Amino acid sequence: MLKSLLLSTCTLIIYVLCSSCNFDDHNANLGNDYIFMHEGGGLNKIGKKNDGKIKYAVNYDLIIPHAVVDLAYNEEFILAVQVPDSVKFTNSVEEYRHLRDTSNHKYWIIESEKDIIHGPMTKNEYRQQRTKLSVPLKLQVGEGELELLREW
Repeated sequence: MLKSLLLSTCTLIIYVLCSSCNFDDHNANLGNDYIFMHEGGGLNKIGKKNDGKIKYAVNYDLIIPHAVVDLAYNEEFILAVQVPDSVKFTNSVEEYRHLRDTSNHKYWIIESEKDIIHGPMTKNEYRQQRTKLSVPLKLQVGEGELELLREW
């Protein structure tokens, strides 16, 4: 009886610990050693491989901190929309409405082949920089549904 109770308790503890972890986190290779770190909610970010020098216990330097809420890329450019740290993530309906308000969004353009980072920028600055860099029209961010707020 005691052995059965102990086994049940251990199983319950392991279940609770494992179910509280987010096993859906994953990374996406954006090319040229850039990576999108999808950690869900307000924790999505973009990093770059740092030639094996370990910083922050990973092999990537943080390029765009959380929260990246929209992303598009090709072999030459990475475009991202970020909601700055000042926005707190609670997974509420009100929070989602707030995230849709583009007045607090910051925009980024990374020339991934040249390792040149433009940002953070306002939407107007972003549009001007897009034109200046001749970013292809098929790469769009921040114009419709915020893709990364939904499941990847």
